[in-house]
Amino acid sequence: MAIYTAKDGARRELSSFYTAADGMQYSIGTLCTRENGIGRVIFSSAEHAALASFSVGTTVYLPESGRAVPYTIWDKEYQSCGQVLLLRNHPLSVGARFFDDEGEKQYEDSGADLFLRESYFPTLSARVRECAVTASIPVMVGESIMTPSAVERSVFLLSKGEVGGYEELHYTIAGNDLDGRPLPYAVMDMEASLGQRRVCCTEEGVPIVWWLRTPNMTTEDRDTDNNAVGENGALITAKANGTQAYLRPAIVLREEYVVEYDG
Repeated sequence: MAIYTAKDGARRELSSFYTAADGMQYSIGTLCTRENGIGRVIFSSAEHAALASFSVGTTVYLPESGRAVPYTIWDKEYQSCGQVLLLRNHPLSVGARFFDDEGEKQYEDSGADLFLRESYFPTLSARVRECAVTASIPVMVGESIMTPSAVERSVFLLSKGEVGGYEELHYTIAGNDLDGRPLPYAVMDMEASLGQRRVCCTEEGVPIVWWLRTPNMTTEDRDTDNNAVGENGALITAKANGTQAYLRPAIVLREEYVVEYDG
């Protein structure tokens, strides 16, 4: 077992090397050049490693609009594709409507879906976009009766089932969740409650409401409401054609992608 000296002076064991997507070979835990060439360093102790070396619940940083933005790992095998799902820690600065048209209630090609694909995704660095994986995400489709379906996306909103709301869903068959299984971060044993882990704040620390991709199917306002996460982390519904909730994008990346983390 090799020993190396880390940036903080500590001596650590090194068990393996990996080859990053750019063809360069790095040792796990050591510093490497940031893939996008941006010189601004957010944390002086920042280190770099492949996503494969991190556990669920770890916060890492992705280059977005010329700065390092924090994301948390929610799953390391999303939809059994062996890739890593990350959720942005803070909402996008825009308070986007979920739907552009009143009465629309499907996620595919909704205002939120189009915004993430056409406006948010291009803000990520070229290397992040190259390492993004297109996953088959479960969605509910239909009008008066909704049925499970799937769409291919690399950036998207999480579902009610994925954030741990599966027990409350009314559209299940034989107890199976049709809206996406609860992600590992939603069910892992942690000191913080699930509600606390779902709380999302702006960069200034203000709690916000953030959209889920799941349509509301349980109240009389189901034609105009959509599921969301409240300021306290509780699952709520909100007017889908309003601007009272924010977008919190999830992205699926290949596990060999090299990220920055606070070492």
